[in-house]
Amino acid sequence: MINVFYYYYYLFYTKVLVQPEPHFVSILALSFVESLWINGLIDGIAVNWFCYKFGKWSMISVALGIIAFNSWYYHVKHNASNIVKTKPTFWGSHVISASIVIALSLIGVSWLFWGSFLTRSLLAQCQ
Repeated sequence: MINVFYYYYYLFYTKVLVQPEPHFVSILALSFVESLWINGLIDGIAVNWFCYKFGKWSMISVALGIIAFNSWYYHVKHNASNIVKTKPTFWGSHVISASIVIALSLIGVSWLFWGSFLTRSLLAQCQ
């Protein structure tokens, strides 16, 4: 699944926003969206079950760890070029794949805006 995201981010940065290093920018974009989903999940669990707000430095640490892992996985192990050659999709459809990637990326990015309001209201219920 993540390889499909990487491939479509790579296509975006080679076709739409032409970048001199599309693999590097794709790794950063993928890492950013992954960190938003993972941080949102961790924050939701911490607030719901432990009434604890996950700190910003913890979230930044998670994001940096994901960037480091993705850089190692895609760049150091040379998996990025293999993914671009195989052109992975969901169910063999580029339309479905692009739609899923766009939708899940927008939901992840939207967490930056509505996540804090949700977390604040859940923390208010804890007290």
